[in-house]
This record gives sequence, C-alpha cells and structure tokens, in this order.
Amino acid sequence: MLLYMPSNFCRKIHETGVVTEDDVNQLYMIWKPVCSGCRVNTKDNPNCFCGLVPPPNGSRKSGLWEKMSDFVESLGPDPNNDLRASADSPAGLTNLGATCYANGILQCLYMNKLFREGIFSAEPDVLRQQPVLDQLARLFAQLQASKMAYIDSSPFVKTLELDNGVQQDSHEFLTLLLSLLERCLSHSKVPKARTVVQDLFRGSVSHVTTYESWNLSNLLPNKHSFSPYNIHSFLLPVIGFSNISYFLILYFTPLTTTTTTIPTNIFQKQA
Repeated sequence: MLLYMPSNFCRKIHETGVVTEDDVNQLYMIWKPVCSGCRVNTKDNPNCFCGLVPPPNGSRKSGLWEKMSDFVESLGPDPNNDLRASADSPAGLTNLGATCYANGILQCLYMNKLFREGIFSAEPDVLRQQPVLDQLARLFAQLQASKMAYIDSSPFVKTLELDNGVQQDSHEFLTLLLSLLERCLSHSKVPKARTVVQDLFRGSVSHVTTYESWNLSNLLPNKHSFSPYNIHSFLLPVIGFSNISYFLILYFTPLTTTTTTIPTNIFQKQA
C-alpha cells in the first residue's frame, strides 16, 4: 500500500539505486502506531485494521462477508446443523406425514439389540431376494452408524407401499410386520437370523380347562386343553388400571367357576 512518495525520495532512490529500511518505513508509513479504536478503517495508516472484518453478529452487503451469498445458498442447508449432539445420542426418523405409527415401531425394534443383531446376520443373498428385509437392514445400519440426527425412512415406507397420508393402527402394523419378517427370514441359513422373530416375539397360547372336583373322574379326564396356537402379541385393555404389571398378573390368573356335581347314575342305561 504505497500512500505517498515525496519527490526527494524518488530522486534519492533513482540516484543511489538503493532502498533502505528507513525508506520503506517512511514510504509505507509503517512507523504509525497500531490503531485500536477507529469507527472505520483509517486509510492512511497501514497498522489500522478497524472495520475490515464485521463483528461476530454483523455482515456486509456484498463480498466475502455478506450475510448469505447466492453460491452458499444454492448448496442448501448446512449439514452440520443436522448432526447428532454426541456419538451416544440416538438418531430419529423423518416424519413423512401420517407415518408416526411406523416410525415408533421401527425405533422400538431397532432399540432391541438381539433383534437388531438378527437382522444384521441375514446373508446378502437373502437380503437381495427380500426387499423389505433389505430396506430394514439398511435403515438399522444408518441408525447405528450415521452421524446425522435423523434418518430418511422413505425407502422403507415405499417398499412396504404404505400410504403416508393415512394413519394406521400401530399394533396391527407391528403384528403384520413381524409376520412378514418371519417369512422373509425363514430363507436364511443363519439360526440367529432365521428364528429371531420367533425367539423374541412369538409365543403360544392354549386354553386349558381343569376340573378340581369331578365325580366322574373314572369316566372323563379332569383336564381338557385345546391345541395351542402361535401369537405375536395380545391386547391388554389397560384402561382403568394404574399399573400394567397388575393387569398382566390378572390376565394370566386362572378363572375359577362353580360347577354342579353330576349324579353318577346319569349315564346308566334306563331299564
């Protein structure tokens, strides 16, 4: 920044061909003190840096320090704003409309470590043949490894052909999804994957009737049971109960009914 060059300086340099350090200080006015309080930049002081950079919350109308240039704006939102707070923070799923019921179920399934490991154990060939299972494994992998605060669940939703404009029952969705995954994983040769749904979520129910006092015990058995059937879930009408554990105990408590003693001669053939 050459501000001012007196004629005698130019003549001296021209005659001697030598530029001394003192000449540089005089020509560029480096001898002036560092400024620390100007409202705007002092143009004749090379040691004044006031006003060159806007304050932390300020900006310029154009140039490097403008608030938001067209180029930066064209790049879209800053991905750093969508990162997880920490490596231990769980990731969320994007809300695609009326898909909160599906997102809630997917989050619960992912947080089940044994189920997650079973999905990850499925062979690549099985994943290629089962699109729903493949998209679920990809979704789980992103929830586990991605640094983003939320994951796009649209590929999985599209594969299942869910209508994101219609709210569905979450319990019904879970039951149907587990049944579908059980069929998909049945093609796997890895035990950890093939039976993960049955091992974690499937149970069997059988209705058993027991006769505690039965005068015809020599003619009829005192216990009768129906063939058990498999279930992935059962409904608990918890309305009116403050503790779900209490209702579970009540649900599995045998029912007791009063029976009438049948005379022993009821089956005797009439003469």
